[in-house]
Amino acid sequence: MPSNAYSNFEKNLKDVERLYTSHAQLNHNGRGKRGLGHLTRSGIFMLCAAWEVYHEELIKECVRIIADNTTFPKDLPRPIRLVLINHLSNLNDKSKLLHVAGDGWKSTYINICDGEMRSLNSPKVNILNKCYTNFLAVERISNFWSMDDQEIDDFVKIRGDIAHNGRGAQYVRINQLDRYILSINKIVIENDNSILEHIKETFIGGRSPWYRKNI
Repeated sequence: MPSNAYSNFEKNLKDVERLYTSHAQLNHNGRGKRGLGHLTRSGIFMLCAAWEVYHEELIKECVRIIADNTTFPKDLPRPIRLVLINHLSNLNDKSKLLHVAGDGWKSTYINICDGEMRSLNSPKVNILNKCYTNFLAVERISNFWSMDDQEIDDFVKIRGDIAHNGRGAQYVRINQLDRYILSINKIVIENDNSILEHIKETFIGGRSPWYRKNI
């Protein structure tokens, strides 16, 4: 099976697909808008939520794999070491430095990641690239996606428009929702497979943390 994060993404995607199917059933002859914009807007909103949750869960899943398979913090790639160093240097209570003694750095690394993922408020490309670099030492994860960076950011922007303007947001056509369902699912699979290779080769000695998913 693929990552746990992708398995959960698939479940969330099913809800989006149900909205798409409902639109088709209510507009079976394909003529006119029939006041179904709430279905397509809801579809975009839920699809973007699934996209965001997937990345949050995958990064946390991988951080735990890395912590479990790394003995000393000095063996971590530089971007991850810098996250730990910056966190520790900003502590007001220096006695908390003792918490990283022995294996304490592992829980610190996990807790920092969990906190960052909770505060993630926009799954745009530059933000996701930064998260993957900081916590998994992946340089520009979006290079592995077949969807253009700007198109992804435009998709996230539509979600923001819906969140802030509701019914007043731009009309989302059903073929637009269909295209995003296919495209987002494809790049999530590409992402899952790319991170699999990265974790396998960089942290766990060639063992696969999960199975590849065919596109």
